[in-house]
Amino acid sequence: MKESPLNIPELLDLCMRSLAGSTADLLNCALVARSWVVPAQKQIFYSPRATNGLIYTTESVSVGLNEALCSNPRLVTYVGAIDLCVGDLLGFTKLATFAKLCAHDFTQLRSLVLYVLCEVPTDDLQRILSSPSLRFLKLVVVYPKPPADMYFPPPSHFLVHCSPTLRHVDLMYTPTGPPPDNLPDAFISVKSARLDHSVLPSWLYPFDLSELKALALEKITSIPWDLFPLQNLQILEIGASNELAPVELSSLPFLELLRFNLPACIPQMISTSLATMPRSSKIHTILLSYTPNRDAPPNELDMADFEVIDDILAGLELSLHPIVEFEYHVESHDTVNLRRAKRWEAKLEDAFHIAVSSNRFRFVVRNGTQDEVFHWWRELVFKL
Repeated sequence: MKESPLNIPELLDLCMRSLAGSTADLLNCALVARSWVVPAQKQIFYSPRATNGLIYTTESVSVGLNEALCSNPRLVTYVGAIDLCVGDLLGFTKLATFAKLCAHDFTQLRSLVLYVLCEVPTDDLQRILSSPSLRFLKLVVVYPKPPADMYFPPPSHFLVHCSPTLRHVDLMYTPTGPPPDNLPDAFISVKSARLDHSVLPSWLYPFDLSELKALALEKITSIPWDLFPLQNLQILEIGASNELAPVELSSLPFLELLRFNLPACIPQMISTSLATMPRSSKIHTILLSYTPNRDAPPNELDMADFEVIDDILAGLELSLHPIVEFEYHVESHDTVNLRRAKRWEAKLEDAFHIAVSSNRFRFVVRNGTQDEVFHWWRELVFKL
């Protein structure tokens, strides 16, 4: 007797993955047949979180997750991504709940997003950071109202316990005092690093950046390029500003994607940087990412600045001419925002008329939430 297509494991897994964003549908699927229970559970518990428009899991979801894992330890092996915000504020995961979650043996955990808004016991951090399959870590340490005498330990204090399988780090941290010295050789080779202005290579022990392929730098006024190995860099994201010196793109021979996050005015460093693209440049996409001031008119950016960029790119002798993609971020896709986006698109197409005539300009409307931007980066670097 032929097996029903509804019981073929590979087909079931594909169907359940297509419902990964809908816990209600997955719960209904688990009630269809006994053979559907495990495939549905794998998707429900792979990334167990309720965002409510935020990136982290709430206290109630964290408590429910811990209870489920305690009642059925097999479910722990299905957890592949955890997003937590640990703190004493309403809705955040409490320290006691965080400690209970860290006690589980997450053997298949691949992605960990952790916002720390209070002092967390080092043992709990070390336990979850050492998960044997961990590949992506986003760690944000922010104390809302720290006491004047609070000691911020160097990141190496707990990062040294990270799993050696870790390949992608996204760090925002404010250490105090000078960076540690006389450290042994770094032993965790990472492929991507997304860093806040306060986290520079000297604070990144035990991570080895020699094989770095993707780098994102935000809110930084001076980039110490000599501290970053650039020979293998394929993806570069920079928070553009007038304080930053231009990027010498001829020194990045393998760069393929360049992204500038735009402030309220276009810094000259963008056009100056683009002018350094060599003939052999491998850059196929230049992303200009912008989140407009909601109350500002559609001419808040000077279109003449974009015309300069268009002229510079058109004047370069390149073996590969890049596509310019303008990312216009909105809070929601409502009628007002979409009409406003249409006005922006028309103005930008006039400014980039040379790129438009060569079919090398794209205008894209994207959700500007923190969650959306984060997932863009994580999905991008996971392909490296």
